[in-house]
Amino acid sequence: MLGMIQKRQRGAILPLAAIAILAILGMAALALDMSHAHLEKTRLQNSLDAAALSAAKVLDQTGNTQLAETAGRDTFADNAAAPGNEALGSSLLGGALTLTVEFSSTLNPFVPATEPAYYVRIKAQGHAVTNWFAPLFGVDE
Repeated sequence: MLGMIQKRQRGAILPLAAIAILAILGMAALALDMSHAHLEKTRLQNSLDAAALSAAKVLDQTGNTQLAETAGRDTFADNAAAPGNEALGSSLLGGALTLTVEFSSTLNPFVPATEPAYYVRIKAQGHAVTNWFAPLFGVDE
């Protein structure tokens, strides 16, 4: 009787191990993809901050919004071309990422296009982060 019970239970661990391995791989994919997305968000935010500071400095020195916008866009492009920012740079060069530079005379509330301009805000849209492992589970972006 004991031999019959052992034969029936033989190999029962295989389905449980397969399910556990899939769950572990799914969690690893989620952890790696989410940390990569967070890193890309940080790189984008750092580039935007540097661009806004550059534009604000030129605006403070010259009072010219066109020169300030050019300085902000140039600084962002320089940061996007820096080593480690390949995804950001290709997104900018490919036209997927668009920058919006706005100027305001008041900070709170920030009212775009008011004169005289004292404050700068730079926004980015369209930067998609590709996943590494999530596409295996049907999630592309």
